[in-house]
Amino acid sequence: MNAREVVIVPKTETSLLQEQPQGLQDPFLVKLQARIRGFLSRRRLHVSVCHPEFDELYGSLLSHAQLPLIREFLHMLEVSDHDFSEDQELQRLKAEVVAAIRHNHSLEKDVDAMDVKIGLLIRNCITLEQVMQHTGKKAKVDARRYQTSWLKTTKSLTSLSKESRQKLAAYQNLFYMLQTNPTYLAKLIFAMPPNRSNKFVESVIYSIFNYGSTPREECLLLKLFQSALEEEVGLKVRSPTEILTGYPTALKMAVEFYRTARGQSCLNVKSVIDNQELSIDLSPVDIYKQWINETESSTGTPSGMPYDVSPEEAILHPEVQKRLTESVIQLEEITSDF
Repeated sequence: MNAREVVIVPKTETSLLQEQPQGLQDPFLVKLQARIRGFLSRRRLHVSVCHPEFDELYGSLLSHAQLPLIREFLHMLEVSDHDFSEDQELQRLKAEVVAAIRHNHSLEKDVDAMDVKIGLLIRNCITLEQVMQHTGKKAKVDARRYQTSWLKTTKSLTSLSKESRQKLAAYQNLFYMLQTNPTYLAKLIFAMPPNRSNKFVESVIYSIFNYGSTPREECLLLKLFQSALEEEVGLKVRSPTEILTGYPTALKMAVEFYRTARGQSCLNVKSVIDNQELSIDLSPVDIYKQWINETESSTGTPSGMPYDVSPEEAILHPEVQKRLTESVIQLEEITSDF
């Protein structure tokens, strides 16, 4: 017995019993109706007394559905044709986004090259006009003055000179090397005095890694902490107890940085990473290619099916639809743990 039977069914039966024609006044029918009404009333009273939570659950279900309640019935959802059509539309939009991103990158390169050419053209035109307008000693003074002002502008990394652009590219390569190769900063952290380590980390290292604001920079910052800790343990720590008593600088940095919600969220995916049998793939093309490879490996003969297909063509195969449905179900089960 559930809340739906208690609240809805009895009321329906009672209303049907009350809608009898007025001409039916047989004593037997009147007695039967009285017994049925009494039975239904006693059953509602029994459920209300013994299971009061039914009314509360049913009322909450009608007013607002909570996430734990929806999660209980999530397994009843099945992938329908509408879901497949939406997945096809999603794959098409992804392809359009990728093409648009590549086109934008190409346009950005063209715009940068055009800015440099326009700046060089304006600078050369001004120089030529100044030389043509002035002669003799005045021309030499103006030319020297312009050269001095031009040298001052070349000190800026955003200027149009070749030296400034080379310097800007060198700085970019330097910061990329410091981010991707943590050996340099790890040795520097170990060499810094303890009273200056915190200030150094806040002003330099966190700025280089942009305070771990993106997954890439956060991963690189974590690798830096790992390398710094290995450097300090290898050169300074002689026994495991010294790690607790000495409290290395790299360990202190890692604890302070990952004490926030950022660090807690990293631990939630450990069970997913440790699951070696988990295989979730939502790309119809990848599922199709994997299916073809498995079929050819098991039979030892070519399947005769095209290998390069579009997402719309791949999802038409029943096996691809089956595997995609299984991946969606696994993904729903995993995400319910977070």
